Amino acid sequence: MGLNEPCIYRVPSHIRDVKPQAYTPRMVVIGPLHRYPKSTTIDGAETSSDPWHIKEEYSMMEARKKVYFKTFSTLVRKDAIVEMRKIIQGEETKIRDSYEESTEWIPSEYFVDLILHDAVFIMQFLLTTRVGRSYDEIMDQESMVRNDLILLENQLPFFILDRLFSSDRYFMSDMMRLHRCPTIKDFILNSFGLIIEENPNFKHFTDMFRYVYEKSLDDIPVYMERTPWRWPHNIELMNADNLSKAGVKFKSSGLLNVYNPVAVPRFTRMTPPTPNELKDIKRAMFGVFSLHVEFKKVPCFPNTLYYQLHTFLKLPNYFR
Repeated sequence: MGLNEPCIYRVPSHIRDVKPQAYTPRMVVIGPLHRYPKSTTIDGAETSSDPWHIKEEYSMMEARKKVYFKTFSTLVRKDAIVEMRKIIQGEETKIRDSYEESTEWIPSEYFVDLILHDAVFIMQFLLTTRVGRSYDEIMDQESMVRNDLILLENQLPFFILDRLFSSDRYFMSDMMRLHRCPTIKDFILNSFGLIIEENPNFKHFTDMFRYVYEKSLDDIPVYMERTPWRWPHNIELMNADNLSKAGVKFKSSGLLNVYNPVAVPRFTRMTPPTPNELKDIKRAMFGVFSLHVEFKKVPCFPNTLYYQLHTFLKLPNYFR
């Protein structure tokens, strides 16, 4: 583990198994966590010259990344791509440290190329869907790709996106002129239909949704109604009162007590909980997750919830 605190985690199996599709990309893989060393046997994996396996269902978007990279190269000055690659090389250690799981198995040259192509894909995808180019076949899968971009395991650290694209003043000039967005952060927030008055300091897209939902929960339904095309499909925000009126039955899960070391001092000890205590803890976690899963909420909800539990509550390893 490096000097920097990781912010991108793999969701543990006992949580993932409740609803695997809530945490697994359907169309596009971003970053290293859904790539596997070639020494690992993966069913349905495609063969390539890269040092990793990737599942076949992602191959179409891997090809699309190459197309987008070529397109993006025509939008920036000639030496911009070279400079972007140098920026990633200079920040490589910090980027790797952002992942809780080791990426040492990926050689430096391939890692830099992976980050560059994924970063360009994200930006070009948002630019393409913002303009609404009907001839681009990716428009047919826009909502699924957007869903994939907010999954916790499918992230790039935001600081590298900001550095890469803010470094080209010609690109930023066009960004302001065409999209009225003075910063990369403004452009990305706007592209996802998110509005926040203050200047948030989020670590990646999952954290971005967590932050904005937390700060402006009462306003989100209004933004969704105004710009429904920007929101991932199947999104539906319902407060407890509305759900109750619809016939949903609620019961206390004890989550706040379980995770509050002040309220429940016995859980501050360093020894693992007893089997019965662990069972209660998992039940409390699943109680929160199942509400979002059962009603088919957008995947960012279980992802942002696990991210918040992991990051802000600092759960011991035996809870993960």
